[in-house]
Amino acid sequence: MNNQEKQLNAYLRQVQASEQSIHFDVERFNLLVGAIIKVPDLLGYVYDYRLGDVVHHFGFETVLGHGSETIINAQFITKDLIHPDDRPAVQYLSLMATKYLLEYSKPLPDPFETLFTICYRIRKVDGEYIWAIRRSSSFQNDENGVPISTIGFLQPIDFLSNPKRVRAKVIGPEHLVKDFETFIEEAQLLQKNDLLSASETRVLHYLAMGMPSSEIAEKLFLSKHTVNNHRKNMLRKTGLKNSAELVRFGLENGLL
Repeated sequence: MNNQEKQLNAYLRQVQASEQSIHFDVERFNLLVGAIIKVPDLLGYVYDYRLGDVVHHFGFETVLGHGSETIINAQFITKDLIHPDDRPAVQYLSLMATKYLLEYSKPLPDPFETLFTICYRIRKVDGEYIWAIRRSSSFQNDENGVPISTIGFLQPIDFLSNPKRVRAKVIGPEHLVKDFETFIEEAQLLQKNDLLSASETRVLHYLAMGMPSSEIAEKLFLSKHTVNNHRKNMLRKTGLKNSAELVRFGLENGLL
């Protein structure tokens, strides 16, 4: 279990209000989102903070092939379903979204007033990973307006161009969006990058700003020779021809 998993699990245990059995109102759920869940390629779940677990789910068998042999619970949603390389970034952003919703969001949002969107890879029953978009929001509030459950919808986007890296965005009040821009930038640093090293990515960042090797060397406290070697290695690894193509590659793959 990595650090992000420990933080998320500890925090979710902390906010649980009760371990007693809580009845989930399926009729109310179907009334609110019944039409939505009929979309053929959509799956989703409701997570109850009081139980610290998933209390309702749909679409996992029809979309991903996960039948009755798969236990759809918090462990499965937050860990087993997610590609290992994407997991640290997804768990970090999920932790920040949960903490923000329960602690920092003042005034508390009404259900569906805010929308947290994140893109990452999920696992089908045959072991294949496909890219999907998850959209989640508060679903139920108690009598004091405190969120007691969230709802998440997952939709595969494997028919689109491969997004390469975890992406996320938030819709809601201006202060929430501003704060999450920082969280999203931090989460990107948690995702494994198999192609370029951290030093190469830093050089690429300054190449995108139009800096020559001499200026990049000063910024990074490196020699000009080292900067040029990083550039040559990036061209070799990517099979590209020049810095302009490298910058385009960085933009398309979420490195910049």
